[in-house]
Amino acid sequence: MVFPQLHIDAFACTLPFGMWIAQELQNGIDRYTEEHGTRFEPFWTSDKFTLENQPWLKGMIAFVPDLRVSSRFEHLGCPVVNVSSNLGTHAFPSVLNDGAAMGRCAVEHMVTCGASRLYYVHHRGPNRGYRKQRMDGALEAGKHLGIHIQFLEIPRKDTKDRHEKLLNGVTFCSEWLQQTTPPVSVIASGPTEAQYFSLAAETLGWTLGQEMALIQLTDPREHLWHDTSHISCIPHDWRQVGYLSAERLVNWVDKGLKPKEIEWVPPLPPNLTPSSDPSIGSDLATRVHSLLQHSSDYGLRVEDIADEFGVSTSTLYRAVKRKTGQNLKTQIRDRKLSEIKRLLLETNLAVEDIAARCGYRSVQTLTAVFKQEFGAPPGQWRLSQPT
Repeated sequence: MVFPQLHIDAFACTLPFGMWIAQELQNGIDRYTEEHGTRFEPFWTSDKFTLENQPWLKGMIAFVPDLRVSSRFEHLGCPVVNVSSNLGTHAFPSVLNDGAAMGRCAVEHMVTCGASRLYYVHHRGPNRGYRKQRMDGALEAGKHLGIHIQFLEIPRKDTKDRHEKLLNGVTFCSEWLQQTTPPVSVIASGPTEAQYFSLAAETLGWTLGQEMALIQLTDPREHLWHDTSHISCIPHDWRQVGYLSAERLVNWVDKGLKPKEIEWVPPLPPNLTPSSDPSIGSDLATRVHSLLQHSSDYGLRVEDIADEFGVSTSTLYRAVKRKTGQNLKTQIRDRKLSEIKRLLLETNLAVEDIAARCGYRSVQTLTAVFKQEFGAPPGQWRLSQPT
């Protein structure tokens, strides 16, 4: 006997992100079946295939993208659990991703990191479904936390050419960023908007996490035609949706326990990179200064410090230069020279040992740097100092 079927409608499967969502749902259902021994059979269909008069079908998990498709399931005569919140009116019990929680999570993260100005960007279009939920969640969190959120609409161009769409989006975002004063904290409603702002920042020479903090809602894998993997995100938990929908459907079929009209699944924890931390731009130089002040490692290189704080060397250089007006390499060199002078005056260490302790590969290199700065080699300078 074949038990409840898994159905992902072809309307979703024809899109690149639909296949990824289908796999995540299947992974969640597989986890349920492994734990409970219940059998679910994948059931892939097309728009033209009829699901009516299927006596073997005891129940179905359906990705129902709109009312037109939902009518195909109303005549099944078996329990149906919907896992897509794009349905205007929920005709079936549904296990859905919580878009409002996603919006709240993004605002709370930005505020925790010290954002003072917050922008929420989205494409111009109907305000419904997940789109409306995310915006409402962001507004709710903004009011609760006492921070004003400015909404920015990116106009849609009437073209099917992806490269033209990308160019139009990046141009719009670049022009908008030029009218603002960094640092700017941006919540992108999806991967496309995040990509526009990421490329716009790059065009202007801005560094994510410095001049602009950026976090996107939804996982980058929902759009596979471009790469936003370096951008932080708050992803939907499609696996948990699959797991709970399987559990609710089995209880409905076996025990007559009809699920709630809607059950919301919170998003996964933020998948963060330095790009989403608005405190980095203003605080990075201070943290570098503190590290140089308190570290006993005088062989520190720029690359070591960048790795310590999880940023690129270019980001590090710019942050320190803007804060102090000094080149970071110059600060590191001056710190070494100051320690070399102290060791020459206060200890009997050989110059070779001092060179190794302060990160110089050879005495010759130390001698050349020291002589250029103080006019004499280390040994001669030591002897010339008053006892």
